[in-house]
Amino acid sequence: LFQAVWAKAFQPSSPDSRLHPCLNMRLGVIGGSSLVSFDPKDEFRCIGLDIVSSTSKVVQTDYGSVNVKIMELKGTGGEHTLIFMQRHGHANGGITPPHKINHKANMRALADLKVDAIVATTSVGTIVPHFPPGRVGVCNQFIDFTGQVVTYHDDDAKFTSVTEPFHRHLNSALLQTLRRVQRIEADVQLEFTVWLSQGPYYETPAEVTAAERLGAHVCGMTCVREAKLCAELSMPYSALTVASNWAAGRHPGDAARALDHAEVSETSARTTGTIVACLVDLLKNGFAKDAEEAAARQAIGLIDHTSLGDNDS
Repeated sequence: LFQAVWAKAFQPSSPDSRLHPCLNMRLGVIGGSSLVSFDPKDEFRCIGLDIVSSTSKVVQTDYGSVNVKIMELKGTGGEHTLIFMQRHGHANGGITPPHKINHKANMRALADLKVDAIVATTSVGTIVPHFPPGRVGVCNQFIDFTGQVVTYHDDDAKFTSVTEPFHRHLNSALLQTLRRVQRIEADVQLEFTVWLSQGPYYETPAEVTAAERLGAHVCGMTCVREAKLCAELSMPYSALTVASNWAAGRHPGDAARALDHAEVSETSARTTGTIVACLVDLLKNGFAKDAEEAAARQAIGLIDHTSLGDNDS
């Protein structure tokens, strides 16, 4: 599947002067319905990299065990590591439902493996007409009214800033690739607000309309919780937003059309070439990440309100 889509869609990008090439990146990759498995062969040779090893590993965390695949790449393009995790996978096979995913273990495992950044894929139902199924964008904001709390600070409160829940510079790097590969002009929206649905049900048309009125462009079931935990862990995180279907009630000409997961998965699978192109460009060009940003996240990202007096801010 990689090779078939690859030959049609991908040419590696030229470096952008704003990006910081990295000769040794550890990149976490999270797959979902739009990247069920990840077994690249020679897709990275175009930037001087060969996969020299690929091993499966079980990472033990305080929150549970996590299965990952670790791929080492070496060549004239440097030495890099890709760490792939399937968020819906579990030891007994089958598909872990969205509301049962152990996000705390998953994100802790990637942190323990010392990734420099995480690129996740998330299949979404699209609300807006200019983001049709089969297209890929990025998330830049979220709305979460599920009432389900996910945090590493259940016992000792830490209040984490999510003003920018998805990494701005990482998004910028991904957008360059997405526009080039999909031939999308700069004035076409590719950054979206995602509405978090509890799952495993799809949304009703009424819920989709409510989400749109509140500012959402797409509906998804997973990436928001990952983004929250990555904010707590100070890990750069971006979500490639894969339009896998029209949201309920939004299918052109057939508002009553039922959603079918097999059809959703088939549409998502056709975006594999675009997703891998983003990973290739990230390994080639890097992304803007500097010490000032890291220091600012450490300084103001976590605010312990128990230390504030009545006149403090």
